Amino acid sequence: MHNTDNNISSNEIFEKVPSTAEVLLYKLENSNINLQWINWAIDMLNAGYETENLIILAGEDIHCNPFEFATLTDKIIEELHLNEIDFNSIIINYSVLLAKQVVQSPSKVNITTTLKKLEQRCINNEYPPLLYDFYLLSNAIEELESMGEQWYWYDPSLRKENWFDYTLNYFKHWIENPTPQQREKEKTITIDENNMKINKSRKINIFNRLISLIKKLLK
Repeated sequence: MHNTDNNISSNEIFEKVPSTAEVLLYKLENSNINLQWINWAIDMLNAGYETENLIILAGEDIHCNPFEFATLTDKIIEELHLNEIDFNSIIINYSVLLAKQVVQSPSKVNITTTLKKLEQRCINNEYPPLLYDFYLLSNAIEELESMGEQWYWYDPSLRKENWFDYTLNYFKHWIENPTPQQREKEKTITIDENNMKINKSRKINIFNRLISLIKKLLK
C-alpha cells in the first residue's frame, strides 16, 4: 500500500490512475462533485493509494454539501501531493487520456464528442496553447459539416469527406507526441513568394472566422 508519507511521482499516478488528470482539471475549474470524482477515488484505492479521506470520498453521495466536498478534495489533493503537479502536465495527461479513448473506440460520435470536450476545456482555462489545436480543429469540423468548408484549420488536406480519418490520425499522433502541431506550423512559415499567397489566404480566413462566429451567436 502507498501512504501519504511518501511523495507520489506524477508520472506514476497518471499511469496507474489516468483519470487523475480529469479530476484535477475539475478542481482547477471549481466544479462540483460528480460521479467521476467518486469513480476516481475507487480507482485510487484499487491502485493502492489508500487514505482515510479517499475512503470517505469513495463512499460519498454526489448530492453532498459542496463546501464539505471542496474541503474533502482539498485534503486529498494535499496529502497525495497532487497540488505539486504543474498545469501543463495535467493538460497533457488529460488530452492523452481522451485521445486514447477515441483511438480505442473510434467513431464519428466519439471524435466529435471528445473534440467538443477538449474545446470546452480550452475555453474554460483561457485558451492554453496545449489545447488550442483542439479548439481550432473542433470548430473546423463543425464548419465542414454545416457549410462544406472551414476557416479555422490551416491544413488544406482537411476536408469534409476525410475529417474522420484525418482527426483519428491526429489523435494517434497526439498520443505519441502531445504538442500543438498547428501552432508549430504557423511559427515555421517563412515569407517568400509562395507564402505571400498563404498570408493573403490567412487574412481571408480571419475575416471568415468572424463571419462564422457571428453566425453562431445569431443561432
